[in-house]
Amino acid sequence: MEPPISYRVARGKQAGAVYTPHKHSCGRYIVSKTRFKQDYIYLESLSEVLKYLQAGFKLRVSDPVTKSSPSLVQLSSLTIS
Repeated sequence: MEPPISYRVARGKQAGAVYTPHKHSCGRYIVSKTRFKQDYIYLESLSEVLKYLQAGFKLRVSDPVTKSSPSLVQLSSLTIS
């Protein structure tokens, strides 16, 4: 079973919003150490994502309701249950 991953925005216009892992148009999740596209790693499952997060990568997350631009968030800011 895939681990549920979420991020709650702490401040700003979106304060309180819950972001979830962003699926790119190709249907995969994106992890990266930087915000630059050339550094993106595309992954099929959240289980794979979790392994990369534990290795120091960050995950692209977005708000499924407002369709906001994805943000890059590190493991310590995510909630994994």
